[in-house]
Amino acid sequence: MDTLLILGANPAYDAPADLDFAGALSGGAIKLRIHLGLHDDETAQLCHWHIPEAHFLEAWSDLRALDGTVTIQQPMIAPLYQGKSAHDVLAVFLGEPNRSGLEIVRDHWKRQPLPGDFDSVWQQALRDGFLPGTATTPKPVTPKLQEISASARVEPAVDSGGLELVFRPDPTIWDGRYANNAWLQELPKPLSG
Repeated sequence: MDTLLILGANPAYDAPADLDFAGALSGGAIKLRIHLGLHDDETAQLCHWHIPEAHFLEAWSDLRALDGTVTIQQPMIAPLYQGKSAHDVLAVFLGEPNRSGLEIVRDHWKRQPLPGDFDSVWQQALRDGFLPGTATTPKPVTPKLQEISASARVEPAVDSGGLELVFRPDPTIWDGRYANNAWLQELPKPLSG
């Protein structure tokens, strides 16, 4: 593989241990490793290049809600440290380095079939916070259990009367990615043992 681009993730920290992502990343099989992230974290240390990521409050983007409704993410402030969003980095790789995040998001939605005049729909979406008519209908899915091989099935655990160990992300610092935020560490836990 020539190039690996990691956008806003830290798989050297939170990938499953059996995967040994950090070992594979530092093994030398990938000629160019580029990391976009908020912090100079474990994955950034194993990459050739680290690009400072703009905080989501500094960048344009689009998101889908649980029902499929699209919202246009608008920056609240200008990037403080000239960080780049995933849109900015991908635009460079696509040969369009001078396009702004606003242009990228706006042009994408300009090509979508939206009702009415695009400029008025766009202005209304920026004002209201969502694009009307973009909710999706849930698709019912029925699993075909007979197609799952017997070796892939997980048998229910037998109650042996012993201890049961359950690993869960911390409710405040998640898998450790927010451990550098002291305020989150001071929050009360919803359950105490």
